[in-house]
Amino acid sequence: VAGSAAHDVYGTVAGLHDIPNAQQFNSDYKAMFGQDPGAYSAIAYACAQVIIAGIKKALDAGTTDPAAIRETVRATATAPGNSFDTIIGTTSFDKNGDTTKPVMSFYKTDLTAEGGKGGWVFVKQQAFTDPNA
Repeated sequence: VAGSAAHDVYGTVAGLHDIPNAQQFNSDYKAMFGQDPGAYSAIAYACAQVIIAGIKKALDAGTTDPAAIRETVRATATAPGNSFDTIIGTTSFDKNGDTTKPVMSFYKTDLTAEGGKGGWVFVKQQAFTDPNA
């Protein structure tokens, strides 16, 4: 839309670009939804996997009250030492529900991308850690 004014524009995504088995995920996603995955598609899928694990735990324990199920999901996700095998790899969360492996992916516009229409191209991925940890 911005045409040549988009030259050298950078953007970020608060999450992984380089996911395990990305080609399979992209193929499965496109088959299911008829389009390529977006920047947050794999991350959202991973979140759903964690939520489903918490719901399953609650249901396996016989919990049927929605508030209790919600609390089991929260407690399961934020329990110290819990980790989850997801589409983006093994992930875990701190007591606040924040990821313990924060990553930022960097992109740049390329006016020659997407058959000359222009688009975002991946530049790099950087992990961030708590300097006080």
